[in-house]
Amino acid sequence: MDEMSNLLVRRDIVRAYLLALDHTPELLAVCAASSGEEDARRRLRELFGISDVQANAILRLQVLRFMPDQIERVRSELDDITARLERLDR
Repeated sequence: MDEMSNLLVRRDIVRAYLLALDHTPELLAVCAASSGEEDARRRLRELFGISDVQANAILRLQVLRFMPDQIERVRSELDDITARLERLDR
């Protein structure tokens, strides 16, 4: 994969992280109501309109990511990725 492709994939994952971090109660409700990992993945895809890759990334989030300073780091990463993509697109 080239740099642009890697950044696009990473951007999708970081966007999914932020979606989950901004909707913690809904995320936890989906996980609590799911019968297993595949069911949780399916429910996350339906709830948030995301891909399997994004749903997997959300399911692998560490609890530490939900701390305010970590959420800010994820937002900063998205800003950095966006800026890098803009530079590559020129």
